[in-house]
Amino acid sequence: MFALLHITICNCMVEVNNKMDESISENGLYGRVCCFFQKHSKRIYIGLGATFLLILAIICGRVYLDFRLARMRRDYANLTDNASKVLFVKKYGKTSLGGLVFLDLGNDAFSRKDYKFSSSYYQSAEKALGETEFALRAKILRAISLFNSGNRERGLTVLNEVVHDKLVDGNLRAEAAYRYVCCAAGSGEVDKVNKIVQYSKGLNIPVRWQGRIETEL
Repeated sequence: MFALLHITICNCMVEVNNKMDESISENGLYGRVCCFFQKHSKRIYIGLGATFLLILAIICGRVYLDFRLARMRRDYANLTDNASKVLFVKKYGKTSLGGLVFLDLGNDAFSRKDYKFSSSYYQSAEKALGETEFALRAKILRAISLFNSGNRERGLTVLNEVVHDKLVDGNLRAEAAYRYVCCAAGSGEVDKVNKIVQYSKGLNIPVRWQGRIETEL
């Protein structure tokens, strides 16, 4: 009985489809559209489903990023001491705010003459802050920390990189040149001082910096 009912239903469906096909063929553009939909309906449904899932993923991703940004700003506003700053950079060390906190930790270590820690913090700040003035300032401070920690040659090399980088702002190049001259002169490296002073004269840097550089001779 069930088999007979199944055969009857199938026959009815075939008859309906045949009539639809006949109607479609007689209706021009509408018929061709319907025929296309019938032929590719599975792919169309899959495409619509995939598009929906993609839109949903984008919306969820945006909501998550907004939530994480709001939480990060809240945590930043609640920073009170070095311990909370260290915890902050562990969570957000790769962000711009994390870079600023690394810079602050470096400044604190530098003021305590803990130059190994300050050079490490400044290096982390450089990475997080990217191509910004803050990152270059962190690089200059890292160089001074390296020099003061006993790694003098490396410190001077880093300063020299900033001085000779033509993409760096003139004020920062001038400051790097001044710091270089101060460090090198303090350790009696007269030749290196003279080279930087001569090189700085060819740079388009503020007169006040040039004057400070030359007074270290």
